[in-house]
Amino acid sequence: ILPFDAKKICAFWNFQLGSNGGWSSEGCELLNEEIFKDFDTCRCRHLTHFALLFQLDEVKTPSNHYAALSLITKIGCVISLFGLLTIALTAIFFKEWRSEFTNKIYLNISASLTLLIIVFFVSSTQSTKSENYGTCLILGGLLHYGILTAFCWMLIIAFLSYKKLVIVFHAETSHRLLKVFLCGWLVPLIPVAI
Repeated sequence: ILPFDAKKICAFWNFQLGSNGGWSSEGCELLNEEIFKDFDTCRCRHLTHFALLFQLDEVKTPSNHYAALSLITKIGCVISLFGLLTIALTAIFFKEWRSEFTNKIYLNISASLTLLIIVFFVSSTQSTKSENYGTCLILGGLLHYGILTAFCWMLIIAFLSYKKLVIVFHAETSHRLLKVFLCGWLVPLIPVAI
């Protein structure tokens, strides 16, 4: 079942379209669906990257919908930053709370999420024009790094929860905060640097 008023088309990636290429259906056709009832079959006159795509009829989204979604996103970011700021203030004012190992982990994931939200907020306000390529590259790298650090810290929290709940009797390892810190902040640098 196709969504909306979509129709199937056969297409290939044409590297000569625009600066990065684009989908083109030139030389490709979808064979009669009555003959091949259980299969979608494309026939192309050339060998290249090809795929079966769903071509949706262009739906005009009113500009006020974009404005509303943008406003909702900004409000959500501000509320999230307020919650993360509350965690940071708790750590500043309550020394006993921040001295516990698990709370240090929560502070790190809070810092990671704060970085991610700030970079997302800044990148969403930037222009996508080609003259801002350096800015776009830096914001893209920071956004990538922020997402990876958030995933790493969530993985660390899941692993520590597993150790607490499943492996009840476990030996304490030396320098565990340093090891966790390296996993949470430095491991995500590897794919971003690559």
